[in-house]
Amino acid sequence: MWFEVERASASEHKVLASGVEELFASEPELAERCEDFCADRGLDSAALNERLWEARSVRPVIDAREMWREEKAEPGRDPSQPILRLVRDDRPDNVLRSEKGEVFCRCPAEKTVRPMAFHGFEKDRGA
Repeated sequence: MWFEVERASASEHKVLASGVEELFASEPELAERCEDFCADRGLDSAALNERLWEARSVRPVIDAREMWREEKAEPGRDPSQPILRLVRDDRPDNVLRSEKGEVFCRCPAEKTVRPMAFHGFEKDRGA
């Protein structure tokens, strides 16, 4: 549908973002019926994901890049256990997320961590 050849040093994220806009502008029928956007994890970008969803209601299907290197380098870390961070950094909570976007709940009393099940997305609530 669209491609562009650039130097290896060029930012793929910027090229892709402008390319998506060019494609949707030149092919409005495609933009109207597009529901999903697929790319490899090298093109994972919060800005592009947000633009696709917020502006066009297109679901980005892009594997998350593994960026949490500092936690992986901690001495004594068990590599079989996922690294977890708070879903919202602005408040203490018992809902955690993994680097891959999995969501977990930490029991406040027992401090045990359990995976949470995904039961769909409510577009009108953004939840």
